[in-house]
Amino acid sequence: MVVEVGFLPEVPIDIWKIIVILVNSIIQQAFFMASPSTYVSSSARGILVANNLMQYSEPYLLPDFTKNTQVKKVRKNQLNHSRYVKVYPNPSKDYFTIEYNLNSNNSQASIIISDLSGKLIRTESLSKVQDQILIDTSSLKPGNYYVHLIQGGKLLATSKFTIVK
Repeated sequence: MVVEVGFLPEVPIDIWKIIVILVNSIIQQAFFMASPSTYVSSSARGILVANNLMQYSEPYLLPDFTKNTQVKKVRKNQLNHSRYVKVYPNPSKDYFTIEYNLNSNNSQASIIISDLSGKLIRTESLSKVQDQILIDTSSLKPGNYYVHLIQGGKLLATSKFTIVK
């Protein structure tokens, strides 16, 4: 069967069905492209690009060198706590690891674990300049705790961690 529509050439009906399906698909995808959801619009764009129905190149931003900001200087008395002590995994369930790094081995150092109220939970004396300590949490209640790294009577770093059960 051949359909003749005014100014359009004679086209078999099967071709018209395919054209109508494609046009409907393009209209639906254009509708999805305008969606406020980035997931829907990016998926629609991906379908159009994959079927060679749309050309697309990812936009990218170039730095604007005309803007100027002040560079903040780190004060010398500010400590980078993560440089001295790290506690992971955080939150922890069955155990946690304390990784520490001291300035030197010239004076006594220790790790103190306390709860939020300051109650002493555990103390570990340190014999190495750098090491890791594995702590079992079976004797600790769920909640928030602190790890304090002390060397030569001075607080080097504090790290907060959470225990969940």
